[in-house]
Parts: sequence; structure tokens; C-alpha cells
Amino acid sequence: MLTGDYRGRPRDRFEATLDGLARIRRYLDDPVYAVLGNHDTIRMVPGLEDLGIRVLVNECETGLAPL
Repeated sequence: MLTGDYRGRPRDRFEATLDGLARIRRYLDDPVYAVLGNHDTIRMVPGLEDLGIRVLVNECETGLAPL
């Protein structure tokens, strides 16, 4: 679970943030879920989902196995 605020300031460009998350993603086991933080933009969602990260936007996921 990735819990948001992937970039430091809301006005920062998010493309570099997605590049950094792509490097991290290869080390994460599926499934990977994410929510956006207050510094993130909804425009990041397609890029995150292209990385295989399921972004929860005003929704939830049930039935996940505990860690």
C-alpha cells in the first residue's frame, strides 16, 4: 500500500515522481494499491496504473489477505 504525497510540493512536476515510483515498483510484490495525498494530482493516476499500481479514488478494496 502506497499512502500518498509522492512529491514534495503540489506545484512540482509529477513526471519525475512517476519515474522514481517506477524504480521502486519493481521491488514490490503484487497487488500494489495506492491513494493520492494532498500534494498529488489526479493526473498521476494513469501513470501509476500503467506501472501496475491500483489507485483507489473514493473507493476501497475488501478481502485482502493480512500481511
